Amino acid sequence: LVVHGEAGVVKSALVINATCGPENPDPDTTQALCISLRHLPPTTLDLESSLGTRLPTLLAELSAPHRLLIVDAADAIAEGMLEPLRYLVESAKQSGLTIVAVTASHTKQLVQDTLGELSGAKVADLAVSPLTDAEVDDVVATFAELSVLAKNPRSRELLRRPVVVDLLVRGGLAGIPLSDADALRAIWSGLVR
Repeated sequence: LVVHGEAGVVKSALVINATCGPENPDPDTTQALCISLRHLPPTTLDLESSLGTRLPTLLAELSAPHRLLIVDAADAIAEGMLEPLRYLVESAKQSGLTIVAVTASHTKQLVQDTLGELSGAKVADLAVSPLTDAEVDDVVATFAELSVLAKNPRSRELLRRPVVVDLLVRGGLAGIPLSDADALRAIWSGLVR
């Protein structure tokens, strides 16, 4: 399965919550290992050295009936991380795990084609959409400080991504960001600094 969507729509959190969190109707039957492709060493040898063993050996220790390998940041294959992805897919296949890859929309097709080629299986996809107008209205009802933002059509688009909403609220929103750059400046000054 390839789960894809725009940045900030909390794809990874949704996948993890659905498989391992309170959204899973039967958590005793599912085990998942989540690995960020972007944070892996670039070679199989380096990864095995870090793990102290081969990955298939570790994956074989999972014992639930439904076992998943969640590959977060799968779009890193466009940045030269094909070898680590190949190793993850081969290891998952050897151990009987289902692969769920999480990627940005613009690399969805590349990830889907690569997974299909490596696994030899049909790869389904699932799109995670930004928040709808009704969902943005619910967010604004909860966080009144975002109401001015929600009234401006350009700024309202920022509120469609839960990660941006979270950072703006925690950063103590000041002013009306009209673009991603404005929002990043507000987050930097209100939260990071």
